[in-house]
Amino acid sequence: MPERSAPVTREEVRQELATIEARILSAVRQANGDVETRILNAVRQANEDLETRLLTAFHSYARGVEAKIRVSQTIGLAGVERLDAREARVLDIEQKLLQR
Repeated sequence: MPERSAPVTREEVRQELATIEARILSAVRQANGDVETRILNAVRQANEDLETRLLTAFHSYARGVEAKIRVSQTIGLAGVERLDAREARVLDIEQKLLQR
């Protein structure tokens, strides 16, 4: 409102107050939009971080389980090989006994 020495009417005061109110509301809406955007970005980033940590944890768990399975398969294979060797020995002994 320009500086002047003449009296101001009520209508001029109302108009100036309406203009000020509109500017304040516009600024508040803009600030709310900015805050909302920052909150959404923070939530998205937190979700991405959580997903990364979960995938890393699952990957580590899977590697451990895979190693245990490999060990079990190796032990199982060794057991099968030992059993095969014993069966071969028993077969040899049976053949020798049958030949007598």
